[in-house]
Amino acid sequence: MERKDNFYLKDKKQPPHKGGCFVYKPFLLPELRQIFIVILHLLLSEMILYTLKIQGKAKIPDYVQLRDEQFTLLAYFRLDRPEKALSKAGLTLHESKILEFIAGIPFGKVQKLEI
Repeated sequence: MERKDNFYLKDKKQPPHKGGCFVYKPFLLPELRQIFIVILHLLLSEMILYTLKIQGKAKIPDYVQLRDEQFTLLAYFRLDRPEKALSKAGLTLHESKILEFIAGIPFGKVQKLEI
């Protein structure tokens, strides 16, 4: 598919004025997307998260679930590698507070965290 500005031409043979079909594909650069997520989370300053710490056995590591007020899963990550999952969920600003809270909660209990 050929790219022209912010449009992709489905049929390369026909120009758009002669019946070619355009599909609009909006895009954001990854940096702009991350900035947008951070600004959105700053605007929604008070956030309630529910955390569940799951204990692994033998070769299975410990995991953590972060859920919102409607119990929708926001992040699911290994206890020893939280950075990538928290950045995908847009919680990098609150990472230290979340990790400190997770360290103090017991396994298998749903706990409420207000950010």
